[in-house]
Amino acid sequence: MIKLKSLLEQNLNDLENKLGFDSGANRDPKTGNLLTKKINWRSLEFEDVDLRDYPDFSDAYVSYAEYEDGTALTDDELERLDIHEDDRVYDALMNKYR
Repeated sequence: MIKLKSLLEQNLNDLENKLGFDSGANRDPKTGNLLTKKINWRSLEFEDVDLRDYPDFSDAYVSYAEYEDGTALTDDELERLDIHEDDRVYDALMNKYR
C-alpha cells in the first residue's frame, strides 16, 4: 500500500529543491537566516485570463511581479509564488478583475 500523503510531500520537496528553496543562496551568510523580500501585490500582472472562466480563472498565471523595492521577480520566483502563495495570488487576480 502506497501512502498518498508521503508521495505528495515527496513531490513537493522535489519541486522545492528544483526551484532552489533552501539552497543557501537566499540566506544571510553570518546568521544563516532566510532572507526574504516583501512582494508588491499590486504589481502582479497576469496572462491567460479568460473572463468567461470567472471566478475560477483556471488558466491564469502570474507573468510579472515586483518586490517592494522595485526588483522584478525571476521566472523561478514567479513559479514559486504561484505554487506557495496561491491564495494571495488569487486574491490579487480577483482584485484586478472586479
